[in-house]
Amino acid sequence: MGKFDVSLIRYLSSEDYRVLTAIEMGMRNHELVPLQLLAVIASLKHGGCHKVLRELVRYKLVAYDATARRKSCNNEGYRLTNLGYDYLALKALASRDIIHSVGNQIGVGKESDVYIVANENDEQMILKLHRLGRTCFRQLKNKRDYLKHRQGYSWLYLARLAAMKEFAFMKTLYEHEFPVPKPIDFNRHCVVMELIDGYPLCSIKDIDKPGKIYDDLMSIIIRLASYGLIHSDFNEFNLMISDDDYRVLTAIEMGMRNHELVPLQLLAVIASLKHGGCHKVLRELVRYKLVAYDATARRKSCNNEGYRLTNLGYDYLALKALASRDIIHSVGNQIGVGKESDVYIVANENDEQMILKLHRLGRTCFRQLKNKRDYLKHRQGYSWLYLARLAAMKEFAFMKTLYEHEFPVPKPIDFNRHCVVMELIDGYPLCSIKDIDKPGKIYDDLMSIIIRLASYGLIHSDFNEFNLMISDDGKITMIDFPQMVSISHLNAEYYFDRDVQCIRDFFRRRFEFETDVYPKFADIKRIHSLDNDVRASGFTKELEKQFEEVSETIGLRQDAQHSDHSFEEEEEEEESEIEEEEEEEEEEQVKSSLSSPPQPETEQVTKLIKIIDTNHLLSAPTVEELAENKNYLFKPFHDENKQEASDDDSDDMKSTVSTTQKLSALSIDKDYVRAKVKQSLKKKLKQQHRRLCTKGEAALVTAQRRDQKETIQLHLE
Repeated sequence: MGKFDVSLIRYLSSEDYRVLTAIEMGMRNHELVPLQLLAVIASLKHGGCHKVLRELVRYKLVAYDATARRKSCNNEGYRLTNLGYDYLALKALASRDIIHSVGNQIGVGKESDVYIVANENDEQMILKLHRLGRTCFRQLKNKRDYLKHRQGYSWLYLARLAAMKEFAFMKTLYEHEFPVPKPIDFNRHCVVMELIDGYPLCSIKDIDKPGKIYDDLMSIIIRLASYGLIHSDFNEFNLMISDDDYRVLTAIEMGMRNHELVPLQLLAVIASLKHGGCHKVLRELVRYKLVAYDATARRKSCNNEGYRLTNLGYDYLALKALASRDIIHSVGNQIGVGKESDVYIVANENDEQMILKLHRLGRTCFRQLKNKRDYLKHRQGYSWLYLARLAAMKEFAFMKTLYEHEFPVPKPIDFNRHCVVMELIDGYPLCSIKDIDKPGKIYDDLMSIIIRLASYGLIHSDFNEFNLMISDDGKITMIDFPQMVSISHLNAEYYFDRDVQCIRDFFRRRFEFETDVYPKFADIKRIHSLDNDVRASGFTKELEKQFEEVSETIGLRQDAQHSDHSFEEEEEEEESEIEEEEEEEEEEQVKSSLSSPPQPETEQVTKLIKIIDTNHLLSAPTVEELAENKNYLFKPFHDENKQEASDDDSDDMKSTVSTTQKLSALSIDKDYVRAKVKQSLKKKLKQQHRRLCTKGEAALVTAQRRDQKETIQLHLE
């Protein structure tokens, strides 16, 4: 690599930077960028791209290679060097007035170089340039997780990923008052940060109070682990996902309503990215394991290939929605794992801690869902993500209703997809309690909760020590509600007795407390119909109509006719609402166009308007002109049948005369017609844009053909 001489920037012209940027753009899809492609991308005003390249090669900003690293590729072209990449980053930082001058190098590592820089006010800062690919540190795939499962990579691209990752970490930690340098800006592989007035700890030979320093370091480690801003399950790539990524994720979710695997062509149409390139976004999402690509579906009859959401991708969509509502601001540690869900601590903007429960249906330890839960009803096909969403909706509905009726449950805050946000309970699971001062009182409280639930028409069905929380003052709180059933259920008495027996067995086994006093199902008297309000399992047929009305408001609906599909009617209603909103917007545009002064139209619009103006509806013939043509309807020497037919024709003609007279009497506003024509043209342009989005994926087909060609050449050799 050449010497890092910043004074060289003064000798580089705008054309030099234009060619450097063109090489950077070409290296996205090429290992070596051919001269013909560089000339097209750079598009220099007076040509001469090869002359500029000759100077850049002399300054060691660009390297020329006759052969690539792949044996199957015999092309020749140009590539950026580390020095050229440095100048592009410095040029961008200087244009933002971040860096005004570059000083001495103060640090060298196996992954980066560190320089002192200054701004216009001569305030010193630190510039860190990531140098991945050095000989001393080439085991990147084992030491870092930048590559994931990708095979091919570029060291410059990996250095850029490392800079983005470090800046995202530093910014988040600095905002939460962790002892890190203040992040200022970054571009490509360069990170600019605050200059720390201190020394590396490795250079310190002696400390007056090593115990204090040790305690401070341990407190930082503990605080990082307890705060849990960036967790392994919700990793740092959350900070790097763009709007296009979320748009493609949402498109896959919409496509999975009707498809087990969503084809690329459908994704390109649904996502409708502004600049196309849906397959490039999908490639990054697959690398982050937010999306999975399958060549064959689970059904043997389906041989399609496409994409599907993973649990992690579904998590990001839900967290994005909750964060946009200002419900969740940060995600902490995982505090619970079950056969059906994962539990995390989250916080809002005021640092108030809450509980985030993510339903995980489909795990190996709990796949007998059709026998254990009633989400499916009589439906045959299903998706685990869809069932997890149903479970979250059902639990939130139960929790909200019980909380409004002052049952000891956590306060429900919000839910989205398969995530439920609720209040954090200050207590411990009952299964972890070894001893209680007054087990009889706790036993009575639990039995009273079971009785009260049954009197309101509900049975918990899983009322045991694992789903009960107890505080320091002995207050009981229930959790986990998706399995609740109605007292009208066929097996209601069995579930009721099982809940009671679970509590009795636990108290006898753990606290050696046993009593013959316990509730029985026959003694229950209904005083309320909460099972009707939340549509619990086992509802009576007499109240079916009422349940359907309630279910529409809650959003828990079943689709009996379309049992083969794995999507819900609520989402169909959302689509219809979106279509209605679009129609309303179009009507508003028409009204606004009528109210606004006329503007110059395109040639196509004016031609259509002229055609409409000359239409027979706007210039209809008069009644006298039509009366003169009546004689042509009657001809001599006709028999009676033909005469009757002619009479019918005359009657029809009379009706057309009357309707035409009415239409001619109407005055159709030309501005209204002009607005309608504009509206129809906009629809056509929108459809054309969708076709262009699909055609924009032609690069993927080209890449596949190139790979096939290389494979054939390898076999021939």
